[in-house]
Amino acid sequence: MEGNNDVQGSTTEYLSLTPAAQGNYAVTVTAKINGTAVASASTTVACVAREGTYKWRVTGDSSYKAARTAFGLAPGQFTETPKSTDPNATLLGAGGFDGYSIFAFDHSIERQRVDGVELYIRGNAFSGWSEPGTVWVMQDENGNGKPDDTWYELIGARTLRPETLRRYSVTYRRDGSWISNVGGSGTIGPLMRYRSTADWETYTNTRLVDDAWYIGATWKGYADCSSRFSIGNAIQVDGSAIDLAYIDFVRVATAVHYYHSAFGEISSEYNLPLDNTMTNSELIWEGLEMGYKSYRYELINNSGYVLTITLGNMSPFNLNRAEPMGQ
Repeated sequence: MEGNNDVQGSTTEYLSLTPAAQGNYAVTVTAKINGTAVASASTTVACVAREGTYKWRVTGDSSYKAARTAFGLAPGQFTETPKSTDPNATLLGAGGFDGYSIFAFDHSIERQRVDGVELYIRGNAFSGWSEPGTVWVMQDENGNGKPDDTWYELIGARTLRPETLRRYSVTYRRDGSWISNVGGSGTIGPLMRYRSTADWETYTNTRLVDDAWYIGATWKGYADCSSRFSIGNAIQVDGSAIDLAYIDFVRVATAVHYYHSAFGEISSEYNLPLDNTMTNSELIWEGLEMGYKSYRYELINNSGYVLTITLGNMSPFNLNRAEPMGQ
C-alpha cells in the first residue's frame, strides 16, 4: 500500500490499513507460488473525512421508507417482471444467488444503543419455506449521495458458521452455464433467464447452506426470514465487528445458490426497508405450519391498536422436490 509518502504491507489474508492522512492510497495484491509471483491486482482506497462529516439529518420532509435506487439482476424466473424492475413494486426481488437491490434513505439512520432495531424489512417467509438474503449497510462516507463507499454485512444466525461460504462468487454466462470460485460449475435452472447484456457477470456474496430455504424461516439476521435488523450487528470483511454510528444505504442480496424443481431458483423477496427509528409501527409476520393455514398479518400502531388481515388459505404442497446447485 502506498500513498501520501506512506508505505504499508501485509503477508496475511487481510491488510489493516492505517492511513497517515486523508487522500488516495494505491493497494496492490500479489499472489505467489513458491516465492514466484503468479498474479497481481491493484485498486485505489480513499481515506475520507471522519465519520459524521456527511451525516444527513432528519427533516420534516424525511420519509421512513427507503427508495430502491439500483439493482443487479442475477438469472431468475422473474427478472423481467415488475418485481425485479419496478422500484415501486409491493414485493421486490432480483433473481438467484446475489441478485441484489440497493436502497437509499433521504437521511442517515442513527444506531440505537439500547435494544436497537433500526431497520425493518418485511419478506414473505413462512414455516418450511424461506429465501434468505443477506443485508448490508453503508455510510455515505464521501458525501456524494451515492452507494460507492464500504459495504458492511449485518451478521446473521449462520454467517460465521463453518458451513457458510463468505465471499462466494458465481460467474453466470450468457449460454446459461455458471462457474464458482470454489471449483463448482453447472447450468442455471430451466425457469431461469439470463438478463444481462454482457456475455458474463460475476456476483459475490455470503452463501448459506443449500437447505436454508427449508430450515431458515426463523433465522435471525436475513431478509425474507426475519424482519428486524440492527446496525450494531455490522461486521467487516474479516468478520470483526464495526461500530457504525449511522447508515445511509442498504443492500439486500439472495444468499442461497439453489434451484427448486417445483418453484425455480431460490430468490429473496422483500419490501422497501423502513427506518424503525422514525415509527413504532411494525408489520409482524406470524409463523405458519404446513397445511391449510392462512397468511396472517398484524399491524400494531403507536396506540396499541391491532388490525388483523387474513389473506386466504394455502393448499398443502410438497416442498421437498429440490435439486442442489452444487458448489
